[in-house]
Amino acid sequence: MELHRDPAEVHLWITDPATLTGAQRDAYLALCSGDELARDARITHEETRRNHLIARALVRTTLSRYGEPEPAAWRFEENDHGCPFIAADQNPDGLRFNLSHTTGLVVCAVTRGRDVGVDVEYEPRDSRTTKIADRFFAPCEVDALHRLPESEHRARFFAYWTLKESYIKARGMGLAIPLKRFWFDVDTPGQLCFDNDPELGDDPKRWAFARLRTGPDHPMAVALECPAGEAFALRAFETVPLGADRELPCQPFARSIP
Repeated sequence: MELHRDPAEVHLWITDPATLTGAQRDAYLALCSGDELARDARITHEETRRNHLIARALVRTTLSRYGEPEPAAWRFEENDHGCPFIAADQNPDGLRFNLSHTTGLVVCAVTRGRDVGVDVEYEPRDSRTTKIADRFFAPCEVDALHRLPESEHRARFFAYWTLKESYIKARGMGLAIPLKRFWFDVDTPGQLCFDNDPELGDDPKRWAFARLRTGPDHPMAVALECPAGEAFALRAFETVPLGADRELPCQPFARSIP
């Protein structure tokens, strides 16, 4: 399938790591570079190691849907913040990708010529969500969270967290951007307000965001560089690397309103 030539179209490729078989593991290991194999060997936690391998297979097989190299031939580099990107000589069309994985899900976002970030989380995980928000989120987000009934705190925390992660990943800077320095308002149905500290040097109007779920346990967010007035679209696919895939229903992007 060809990636739509409109650079504001994003494709999400989503896989369930629980489907991994022994034969698939061998096939996925054969796709990896020496550096990736060495990193895989250093991971001692079984679930983390499985997700890492599937993520590498997913990004390689996904990119080969849009470019000429075979999955094993892709080469990657990293920016100063550890964000991976395709080697320039293999990427004349400006493909961009971003990966996220958690318990039960691995996701790869792909677009062309636009920065993109994706984050997926496992909502039932054991974590002190309110304390994390109190310490790291912007004051307006903390206030909005505490105005909610306690039963809604966890869902709101992950709404903020996935949006924040998608943004800092799209910027390619990770936690070098303090989470307190930008904020979201998700209280108005159908709208998503985003703003940031001017000292970050980024215009909030150049971003669009999508929030979605593929099931009850996995909130997800996508951030797309898409200046005001330009079109954007999102398509999602359930896939097994080197296997079958099918398109999923998908919620539209919400234009951020500063």
